[in-house]
Amino acid sequence: MSLGIEPGLSVGLALLAHSAGTIAGAVSMIPEGLGLTETTIGAILISVMPESDAAVTTLIMRFATLWFAVLLGIIVLGVIKKKNRLI
Repeated sequence: MSLGIEPGLSVGLALLAHSAGTIAGAVSMIPEGLGLTETTIGAILISVMPESDAAVTTLIMRFATLWFAVLLGIIVLGVIKKKNRLI
């Protein structure tokens, strides 16, 4: 696919990895499930791809979910603060 991983990652397995990782992270009570979420996602992905590809895919998944939300929150906070200064 786009990462050159053959046979590729199915949508079902990607959803399973992300969902299971999110649940494991939530149950751990660690903020944002850092560590356990990545471990769970990586462990599931290793079943269908080499470790290095699973690690890259895990990082992409986490950046696309967790860090996108953090960036969006910072932008919105800046807009709100700027708007309050104008009032």
